[in-house]
Amino acid sequence: MLNTQAKNLQFHPNPNEKISQKIGNSQLPHSIEAEINVLGAMMMSPDFAIPKVLEVIKAEDFYRIKHYDIFKAIVNLYEKKVKIDLLTVKEELKRLGKHEIIGGDLYLLEINRKTPSSANVHQHALIVYEKALKRRTVKFSSNLYKSAVDESLNIVDVIQDGIINLKELYSFKSRSNPDQDAIEYKNELIRRTTEKDIFTRTGLRSLDKIIHGFYPGEFVLIGGRPGAGKTALGVTISYNLAFKMKKKALIISVELTKIQWMDRLVSVATGIPYEELKDGKIDKNKMAEITKYLFEFASNKYYLQAEIKYIEDIVLEIKSYVTSTDVNQIFIDNLQNIRSKKTFKNEAELKSYISNTLRDLAKELGVNICLLIQLNREVSKRKSKQPIKEDIRNSGDLEQDAHVIVLIDRPEAERRYIFDDKADATNRADLVVVKNRDFPTGVTRLYYRGELMRFETIDYYHKNENPEENPF
Repeated sequence: MLNTQAKNLQFHPNPNEKISQKIGNSQLPHSIEAEINVLGAMMMSPDFAIPKVLEVIKAEDFYRIKHYDIFKAIVNLYEKKVKIDLLTVKEELKRLGKHEIIGGDLYLLEINRKTPSSANVHQHALIVYEKALKRRTVKFSSNLYKSAVDESLNIVDVIQDGIINLKELYSFKSRSNPDQDAIEYKNELIRRTTEKDIFTRTGLRSLDKIIHGFYPGEFVLIGGRPGAGKTALGVTISYNLAFKMKKKALIISVELTKIQWMDRLVSVATGIPYEELKDGKIDKNKMAEITKYLFEFASNKYYLQAEIKYIEDIVLEIKSYVTSTDVNQIFIDNLQNIRSKKTFKNEAELKSYISNTLRDLAKELGVNICLLIQLNREVSKRKSKQPIKEDIRNSGDLEQDAHVIVLIDRPEAERRYIFDDKADATNRADLVVVKNRDFPTGVTRLYYRGELMRFETIDYYHKNENPEENPF
């Protein structure tokens, strides 16, 4: 990485001043916003952001002197393998005698407030680097001009020194290390061959045969027309993950209250019809079964958040849970009810913003984010009634952003009683995988138990005479 001519960089003598570098009365190229986002990302997601930043910039690349000091403090902690957050950065700045100079707690909090996400930290670091390179170019040109007009200097020496300095100025550090890339890839292959299962299974075997399960860092869409059962599928899969595979799951219900979601979850878990729970038709035996399950629920890592409608707040909740609980499976129900604190021209732009944000967040945190979405009702003019990607309403970038897209075809919800292939659709639903990373797409037919709002694998169901037995 470029680190030449650092000795020529004259930082402002008063660190409380906003700007650290000038030529005459002119401010040199800079981006304070990019610098703030880089520092905020380094404190917000240190394991993810710091290696990416250190590939691109060093402390001398910052324009604002207080940012130089904060960067040095963060890197000190990182090199010492100390956990990095606002408090540890504050203490390191105090140790360096820089805490009050940079503006104290208020300025650290301001950086945190102005950094919505660390997803684009590499791009922000590149902006900081580009501006630093422009400043060095201006300074080089200025110094060369001064030397060229100095009658006491030999012009040949000036040119030769200028050529040497110019080569040093633009001596970029390679950002790609083939040896390291090869080692990392081999380690990944070893991990894949030694770990029992690198995918997280959904618990619906016929679906897992198609998508192989959920992979860390993926953004998944589950879509259905109104009443098709997208929430039921979300509850079914999240239940399987948390209570059968013992994974940590976070559910963010934008549409339902916690009680409404729990009604569905308890019905799936106990086999007690949803309507009976809703109407309070619960005898002593059923209450005992519910109580038994609630003990299990209390000891599992199934986190439920409701009544959050802004994407910005959803991102903060996810980051908080991932940091504090290591949760790795997130379900969000549903897209149509999510809003933003920002203003957009239309719904498509809003959906694109939400989609981009969740895709980047899944990759940044290494978790699986599953978003439930509503499909377009207008299929009457189409011969085939099976849902397709184009049915994603006001899709924006949803189709492009998602790694996996699963659409629900449940004819009974639309008063149809056969599938497109003429098969009986009574108590049945097709899961149509219309996008599947590098794997083939496909369709699997499941049993849908409407009274429990639960999806079950058909082959398992037919092998059991007692359908009340949980088939996961």
